[in-house]
Amino acid sequence: MNTDTYFRIGSTHKICQDFALSNDRNRKTGVIVGDPFIIVSDGCSTAEHSDIGARLLALAAKRHIDMAIGDDSFVCATKAMAEVSCRTLGLSRDALSATLLVGKATDVGIYGLIYGDGVIAARNRDGSLHFEEVRFVSGAPYYLRYELNPLDKANYIEKFGLKVELNRYKVDAKGVEKNTTSFDLDPARPFFSYAYDIEHWKTVALFSDGVSAFEKTVKTGTSISKDHVDLEIIIPELMAFKNFAGEFLQRRSIRAFENFTSADIQGTDDVGIGVISTD
Repeated sequence: MNTDTYFRIGSTHKICQDFALSNDRNRKTGVIVGDPFIIVSDGCSTAEHSDIGARLLALAAKRHIDMAIGDDSFVCATKAMAEVSCRTLGLSRDALSATLLVGKATDVGIYGLIYGDGVIAARNRDGSLHFEEVRFVSGAPYYLRYELNPLDKANYIEKFGLKVELNRYKVDAKGVEKNTTSFDLDPARPFFSYAYDIEHWKTVALFSDGVSAFEKTVKTGTSISKDHVDLEIIIPELMAFKNFAGEFLQRRSIRAFENFTSADIQGTDDVGIGVISTD
């Protein structure tokens, strides 16, 4: 197995508020150390110091990565440590206004968690690519930081509600299938858990919502306009791995963004990515 992460600043940002990390590597062999994991966090653009908060959340999640990531105990331990770190640095709780996406592999499966918004993608061993985009209908994601204070949680729910929209895609040789569902999250467990058995799935990736913020420059003889680029164009390009050796995601991402630039496609938001490969 192997893991890798990548993050980069968007064209409209001055500071990158996305962060991603995965296993350390043996300096001599380049092989990852420990059980495979990936963590992605995306700070809110309107929250002061959320770039720092995203890192604190990711590092707190790493500290507790040996726990079952879909359990309440993992969530509680992560948020508590992140809050202590935030206070130690003299930062407001608002700095923790960031999404948290975690992936972890065992001998039998790959497990995922999305707290906030983002995308999870998985490559089936039959070659098909499946991905799910989580978006909050209000436009304001429910961050883990709201669980730190009951009043903050109540105020969020009163103002924004917990309605989410899930856009599910399947991409294979036949084309693209897409379906959309919407529902209200359970306030007691306002996050998403995933499980992929290794027998049928070989690669799982996590993306911050910046992967949904790409646009193409369209030039005519009289004007220049921007068109949104759909996920079914962006994610297959970012997951077109030739192999899974070493820092495979960093190599693929650099090449993918070169291809985007050549096609006049630009990412306006920061993007954070993490991938686990079982091959």
